[in-house]
Amino acid sequence: MMQEYYKMVGWSDGLPTGLPTAEKVEEYLKYTPYNGYSSLGIIPVAYREARVYTVAVNAIMADVRPEYMPLCIAFVQTMTNGDWRKPLSSTHGWSPYAWINGPISRQLGISCGKGMINIKNNKKFARFIDFAMLNIGGYYIKENRMGTFGYLTPWSFSEDEKACLEVGWNPYHVDNGFYLNDNTVTAASAMFWGSELTPQSDISEQLKNVIAFDITEKQQNSLGNTNPQVFRAMLITENIAKKLKTKYKSKTEYEDALINTARRPIWLRVYAHYWANTGGTLYNRMSLEEHYDEIISTEVEEAKMTDVPIWYKKMLNSSEKIMTGATMTKGNTSIIITGDSTMNKVQILPGGGFKTIKLELPENWDQLMNELGYDPLRNFYLGKEDEDKPHIIGPVDVHDILKDGQYRIMPSVKEVNSRGKIFSNITTGVVTYYTSDSGKAIEINNQTLAFIISSLGTSSQIKVAGSIINEYIILPSSVSSDIQKDISALDSNVFKNANIIISANQRTPDGSSIVLSSTINCVKFELEGEIEILNGNTPGFLTKNNDYFVLNISARYESIARLGVKISDNTYKIFTITKNFGKFIYTYNSSVEIYTITYHANGGVGEDYVVPKVSYGENVLATLTETKVTPKENKQFVGWATSENGKAIKEITIKIEGNKELYALWKNIEIEPEPEPEPELEPVPEPKNLAISSGAIIGIVVACVIIIGGVAFYYFVIYKRKKMKEKKDMNVDMDIGLTFK
Repeated sequence: MMQEYYKMVGWSDGLPTGLPTAEKVEEYLKYTPYNGYSSLGIIPVAYREARVYTVAVNAIMADVRPEYMPLCIAFVQTMTNGDWRKPLSSTHGWSPYAWINGPISRQLGISCGKGMINIKNNKKFARFIDFAMLNIGGYYIKENRMGTFGYLTPWSFSEDEKACLEVGWNPYHVDNGFYLNDNTVTAASAMFWGSELTPQSDISEQLKNVIAFDITEKQQNSLGNTNPQVFRAMLITENIAKKLKTKYKSKTEYEDALINTARRPIWLRVYAHYWANTGGTLYNRMSLEEHYDEIISTEVEEAKMTDVPIWYKKMLNSSEKIMTGATMTKGNTSIIITGDSTMNKVQILPGGGFKTIKLELPENWDQLMNELGYDPLRNFYLGKEDEDKPHIIGPVDVHDILKDGQYRIMPSVKEVNSRGKIFSNITTGVVTYYTSDSGKAIEINNQTLAFIISSLGTSSQIKVAGSIINEYIILPSSVSSDIQKDISALDSNVFKNANIIISANQRTPDGSSIVLSSTINCVKFELEGEIEILNGNTPGFLTKNNDYFVLNISARYESIARLGVKISDNTYKIFTITKNFGKFIYTYNSSVEIYTITYHANGGVGEDYVVPKVSYGENVLATLTETKVTPKENKQFVGWATSENGKAIKEITIKIEGNKELYALWKNIEIEPEPEPEPELEPVPEPKNLAISSGAIIGIVVACVIIIGGVAFYYFVIYKRKKMKEKKDMNVDMDIGLTFK
């Protein structure tokens, strides 16, 4: 009865469910450090408040065992993060999944080997994801999940951390600021599960090339018609990782190599974006060639002349450079060592962003697990456990993380040299930087360091009061600093009241950038001077509110804004802000020439239109609509010229290399002479009135009745009688004839 009720009200996935009695819920709550009414946050899309009690109810209904409660709670906590959650309602079928790191994955038997997503324990946790989406997030098929062909059932797996340490690469969670023996759940979404790549080479460079080729072929949407660079999870087996490690000493170094290699001819991007654009019908607005010009001038495309990708060399002239675009961006690819360790396999999963949450366990976890027949959690730890010496968290080199930048931990104002090593004591949790220059050890708060490494990227500063970060200053570096994945840290107690400041100084290199989640849309800038808002491509994208600049998170994709400080007559140091998928990219340049474009009506209707503060090298779209100039009567717009009577320029976009004066050109519209009027025809006389009066109609009807009656009388009375008499006489004659015979 209850099963049918759950189906009727939409609480189940249609399969048999567990029955969440009060006694069962109390049992499940024992496996968490929380009480049943503890809030886990407000969860879109239904904006319900998720409580631990609700998680327990759904875990029971999904037939998940009570010891999975920490995993279930962590997954629900990830659902507050928009970077991975936002696309789950898309018509394109983004499906959620998760992977687990830490000793708890080995204790619970979450598989990272052959057939991992089909192993019973993995499937049970994956089923909870379905229930969390349905009953906690409020995602309903055909109501707010509008997948054209539907969605995949969620899946889960773990990373093979033993293989990671064997290879010499950090597990995923360690690269993102957690300890080796921390337990984490990472939520993600993908467009599909397969298909696998089977690289056939022992040469790391060749492996990198063929994987880069596979990346360019696997976009979020078929053909890669939406965003130029997308999130991806890359699953690689231990065999492949070992071969790659011979050249790339960390996952980060391998990712950098892929970013440089995984480029595709820009024409492929243009063609896909033009004819299969999810966002609209571009062919109604511009030609394919015009769209090509638009794409190559858009900063986020990172279009530039490069060598022909190696997989196209026989198709194209390999001696010539071609225009290519980037398909990867720093920090958007999660590299996970997992799967059947005996195979040479790679699987690319393009999809949404990632969110990682650390599991919280009750103090009596080992006792509870012992009652269920499990070994203690410490039996599943990896690494050395010598409590008298610092414990090395994997082969982590500060230089790999900071990339020649520096962190200053204030108010102590002690510099941490980027050539040091990171150590942590597995018992006390104290994190220490050891610098190679001075040999001095600098201890900082454990939680603060986790956020520094996982969230702040390169060349950043923090002002710390206790364990609360009061001010978060970002100094961009030549390597993009990406805090996209861990931005919910800004909502935690550590970052609760932090001011977000983007700063630049004399040492900040040109072209350096930082990437922030689009959830951070209120930022202060430090540029040593009075900051002005310069020209951009989207009015209202950037506005000022006191000392802070506010970005419109609803602005269209590829919106651009610029702000800067004047350092001479027409030279500024500027930040260019570009909106990409779920993020804002801030790019710094110390000396940019700023110019003015003047559009002269030149005989048209309206005033001359001036566009001030346009940066050198910018491509400006030259259209009549933008200028609000209209043609005079019987005039047609031809194009823009660089002089009053000059020739119309052919380019739809104009590259700014100085002050630009453009003049509208007009041509006369040829007016065809009016045709001579047709000769008038004689009027046709109106027909006479043939109307018949009602009396005449009655007379006609009576006459017809009399005539018909007369004919009938003649036929049935006179004519019939005559015929009958003739027949009678004939019969008499026949009788006489017969008698004579």
